Amino acid sequence: MLTTSFADFLALFGQFAGGIFPSDEDDDSSANSNVDSEREEELGQSAYGSIDRTTCYRHASLAFGDMASCVVSAPVAASEYRRPYRAPPAPIVVNSAAGLASGQSSSVQKTFFLLIKSFIGSGVLFLPRAFYNGGLLFSSVLILVVAAMSLYTMLLLVQCHERVRCGYGEMGRRLFGKWMENVVVGSILVSQIGFSCAGTIFVATNMRDLFNAATDCRFRLPLDFWVVAQMAALVPLCLVRHIKGFSAVALLADIFIVLGLLYVWGEDVATLGKLGVSHVRNFNAENYSLFLGTAAYTFEGYALILPIADSMSQPEKFPAVLSLVMVICAAVAVSIGALSYAAYGDKTEAIVLLNMPSKTAATLSVQLLYSLAILLSVPLMMFPVIRILEQALFPRRSGKLEARVKLQKNTFRTLLVAVVIGISAVGVERVDRLVSIIGGLACVPISFIFPPLFHLKAVARTRWECGRNIVLAASGAVVCVYVTYEGLSRWREAGAPPHDFCDAG
Repeated sequence: MLTTSFADFLALFGQFAGGIFPSDEDDDSSANSNVDSEREEELGQSAYGSIDRTTCYRHASLAFGDMASCVVSAPVAASEYRRPYRAPPAPIVVNSAAGLASGQSSSVQKTFFLLIKSFIGSGVLFLPRAFYNGGLLFSSVLILVVAAMSLYTMLLLVQCHERVRCGYGEMGRRLFGKWMENVVVGSILVSQIGFSCAGTIFVATNMRDLFNAATDCRFRLPLDFWVVAQMAALVPLCLVRHIKGFSAVALLADIFIVLGLLYVWGEDVATLGKLGVSHVRNFNAENYSLFLGTAAYTFEGYALILPIADSMSQPEKFPAVLSLVMVICAAVAVSIGALSYAAYGDKTEAIVLLNMPSKTAATLSVQLLYSLAILLSVPLMMFPVIRILEQALFPRRSGKLEARVKLQKNTFRTLLVAVVIGISAVGVERVDRLVSIIGGLACVPISFIFPPLFHLKAVARTRWECGRNIVLAASGAVVCVYVTYEGLSRWREAGAPPHDFCDAG
């Protein structure tokens, strides 16, 4: 069950945001999960019309007769009638998320696990500093509000998906036009690149501490070095074509994350018991805008909602399961953020692991394990970006058939990693502002603007529904502009340098 669930989680990245982004055609694939590009071309030129595999969300249980909704009608040329009879091709079937891994629909328990895994990652460890920026009471209340609103808009999106059976980006195109699809896909790309940059900075900061501990501070290398050094691991990992190749490392990564969270909780409680509550503010009027973006960033699994919902064997129970997951995630977010800020006050670091007792075996072990977990997760965050951009840059071109195309794709992936490394190097000492900008610019639209707009066009019928969607989308737009502007305008402000192991007492 556990191994299968991790394989299913990885399969979700092949159907990111409900679109079809399978493992690269360069790999040998099973008939159920990938389709050879030549086969697609043949089907696309058949008398039955061309099949748009990127815009039509198909299910493992789809019968041939149901493929009508996925076939773009095309007139049959007169010459077609003169050709010898040929049996119609078998339909292209791309399994639902769970079907990619196991050939079966997801149970309630498996869906619960997949949702938990989607929402709890590196973002939670940025929350303590975010609570410092917002204030203890303000941040605690607002993170609960954001969780409730995220739950509501996710359910709106699922309702839209039930009416318009396609992925997130294609939904925007069908309802509003091509420009909306571009905006949605652009937001998804920015958010995933942002998650990758934040993870890279997290790893660099912790690896510097580990190296300084191992060398007793004899060689003090700058943070930029530790950012760039990750290319040695990220480039080979991002060249992997088959997403299931990450199954084993994903399992280890999540074990490491759980151990890290338990350690942070334990140290927070121990520090509060020993020293009491540090000096905290309930509301920070100077920096609260930075918290708004981080709060939106925290619930980072939004784009996996559609494939998870589609894979569930009992879809009528999905709202209840999602509600339970969001309650748990909100509780984790508030407890980590509030306890850590209460324990460390204005000394709270952008990455809370740096507040843990320095030079102890336990802290160094957790830093190592958590850093490995995030390092192994960054290629997963980048996978949807790679596949979306490759489909745009190399349409119907297979590196499996052409060595030149494969070289071009490998070069593209390497350059994409270099872009992530470059952004990370620029933001390595401003990680709280970087996370806030990512949250405001990309996560707020994905979570609070697009779903109510889509629901307004596809589902809403009453005045109450229409008015509620308009207010929610307009509020999201205001927050998006305000938080992004505040983050960018304060980018040059000098902040406290990240914690350095060698300077610890």
